[in-house]
Amino acid sequence: MAILADGRLDNREVDWLKHHDTAALVGVDRDTLIQVLLDCCRDVINEAEQERVFLLEDHRLARLADDLTDPSLRKGGPVRHAHPGQDRW
Repeated sequence: MAILADGRLDNREVDWLKHHDTAALVGVDRDTLIQVLLDCCRDVINEAEQERVFLLEDHRLARLADDLTDPSLRKGGPVRHAHPGQDRW
């Protein structure tokens, strides 16, 4: 969510995602993850012009879940948590 908060995807954020192999952790290829994040950033910017944006609204999460092809990744699926001091999920 921090990546999406400002509505921009910075090169340092992309580098962090690559370094931590985030795409593999969520089960997609890197290009797909980057495209999804860019699409979300565009949505945040478009909505911010009109009103206050809430990143965790049910309708926003439902739209994101519609793009998931693996049912176990949808709401209610298994959740992975980082442990204190751990930088990988």
